[in-house]
Amino acid sequence: MAEKEKHKSLDETEREIAEVELQTKHDQAEIARVDLQTKKLGLAEAKARNANFQQAEDSRHKGNRQRQAEIAQTRSNVQARQKQCRHKAGGQAGGDELRGGGKFAHSVLTRAIMPDGHTELLQCSHCDLMLYGRELTPAEIAKLAALDAADEASGIPFRRVADHEEWTRLRQVAIEDGIPNNVLRGPTFIFQDANGVNFIPERV
Repeated sequence: MAEKEKHKSLDETEREIAEVELQTKHDQAEIARVDLQTKKLGLAEAKARNANFQQAEDSRHKGNRQRQAEIAQTRSNVQARQKQCRHKAGGQAGGDELRGGGKFAHSVLTRAIMPDGHTELLQCSHCDLMLYGRELTPAEIAKLAALDAADEASGIPFRRVADHEEWTRLRQVAIEDGIPNNVLRGPTFIFQDANGVNFIPERV
């Protein structure tokens, strides 16, 4: 009888152990499913965030391209208007006197002397032209030409010499055909080196 009870107790113990093991496996499976669902949810959220971020990036890049295109178009329009502008007004019996199409038209270019006393800003009230420049020595012009050549070899289109020649031409037009007192001059100052010698800063 005692032996029978002993075997019964062992069977119950083994059954309990088996039930515990089965429950453990069930719990582990449930944990694995929950973990997988959590990871899937995190992946879905990450994909949604990435999609939103990419959409925002695409929208930003598109906006930048549009703004750059608008800026380039505006610059092109301004350059075309300045190229066609005569920078003149008035005249007689020539037609289009408001734009300087008449005979004896005068230049509407104004000259503003910058604070260094040498740099001049040329402006046209018709086309919003603004050109900075100053008289250059042959050596300085040669330096600009060398810089232009180096930039052209690198595929960078610069027109330092051409811009200076255009500034020089327009400045002469303003001097010869401009209205009286077309020079604006404010307070100026002189650049000096460590030895107190005056010099003109280079604009290159």
